[in-house]
Amino acid sequence: VHGFHWLNYLQEIGWGGILADDMGLGKTVQALSYLEHYAQENGNLRALVVCPTTLIFNWENEIKKFTPSLSYYIHHGPARNRNVQEFTKQNVVITTYGTLRSDIKLFTAVVFDYVVLDESQAIKNP
Repeated sequence: VHGFHWLNYLQEIGWGGILADDMGLGKTVQALSYLEHYAQENGNLRALVVCPTTLIFNWENEIKKFTPSLSYYIHHGPARNRNVQEFTKQNVVITTYGTLRSDIKLFTAVVFDYVVLDESQAIKNP
């Protein structure tokens, strides 16, 4: 829990955080561990993970392996559910940058505790 002190501090003052490191050193697991910690401390969690399409199943596999107590929903593909209620049933909603742009009205209707941007260089342009 002591390792999360800096994230709790950022949350208290209303700032976000950046977790940047070399590839393969466990940033996804660290982010999920913090989200699980938040869920345990607060009794609930509503988080959004935005990532490139190629990483969707990596997030799914890491949740299953390291934080199975977190429920998740993958919001992607032509058959995706466009009901906001689906978002509120899960701890983590995983989507892509393209899907986020397409369904922005759905996403803005939900208050998320955390938003995780994986490979966030994708948002450098408006």
